Amino acid sequence: MTPIYISDYEALKACCDALVGAQTIALDTEFEHRNTWRGRLSLVQMYAGATPVLIDTPVIDDLSPLRDLFVSYRGECLMYSPDQDLDILKRHCGAAPEPVYDVQLAAAFLGFGLQISYSRLVQDILGVELDKSQQTSDWMRRPLSDLQKIYAANDVYYLPPVWEELRRRLDDAGRRSWYEEEIDAWRRRLREKECAEPCDAQSAMLEWREQEAERLDVPANWVLHKRQLSKLMRLRNPDIEGVAAIVAEHRIRRSAKQVLRAFLECKERFPERRRRVKVPKELVDRAMADVAEIAKRHNVDSSLLFGRRRLTDFFQNPESDLSGWRAELLSPVLSPMRRK
Repeated sequence: MTPIYISDYEALKACCDALVGAQTIALDTEFEHRNTWRGRLSLVQMYAGATPVLIDTPVIDDLSPLRDLFVSYRGECLMYSPDQDLDILKRHCGAAPEPVYDVQLAAAFLGFGLQISYSRLVQDILGVELDKSQQTSDWMRRPLSDLQKIYAANDVYYLPPVWEELRRRLDDAGRRSWYEEEIDAWRRRLREKECAEPCDAQSAMLEWREQEAERLDVPANWVLHKRQLSKLMRLRNPDIEGVAAIVAEHRIRRSAKQVLRAFLECKERFPERRRRVKVPKELVDRAMADVAEIAKRHNVDSSLLFGRRRLTDFFQNPESDLSGWRAELLSPVLSPMRRK
């Protein structure tokens, strides 16, 4: 298999114009995210059933044909664990496809595990062993080697047949509706994330962290590490000494004074709410064991069914409730535990 390599605007536009009516497009990217917030988009791979296409994005000044394709495309767009890919496509192309079908998520409903790698799933489903030697290669260096091109093409070439087999198995197991419910919820979270307003001091600090990272074009953890933020939120009376001790734990691009100022502004915007009732660890542990047993019985990844954080929130918040496929599996066990 020799993929089509596109490195100029005219070829890109012709390719995107031809793909807009495709029934299914498999999509992936290669990118470099180290030392940068925006990321460096190195390659876009697409496959619609003929020959995989590799788009050399760094050498094409105008990526608007990709944006136009993503905005107008209404077929099935298949991706694999696509959160980071979608972020970088939006930043570089101005848009990302919608709706997307996450093939990795479908596998989690069939006992493959929520974090199964693409190469392992291809081997398990199709019996094809992929060469992984280029997984950590330098995708910004040009020219790309033939091995890199084959590796990149394989990332989209096998997605459609894997998806078709997973979809058949979901239907046979009566779980297509479970997957559709979960993928719709994931898409909804992505849309809400783009327009969400801070609702408390912690989310306001996360917003500040993201804005600073974008302004400096550095990874968000270089502005304030998530572990530092967690410790910061536990400070009862934040002062420069306490913040400086936390900031010193990780080398970041903001001073203790800058972090303290931002934190105090966020706390002023969102006065501290009443603390939630602490859930006994024994209760959560017992519930987690029940969740794991139910997940095993139904051959579903337990972290997809109900993770520890979500379970704790379920017990803390009387207004939270189970719905859909989770209610079907968990209500008989968890609801009585909350009433005790």
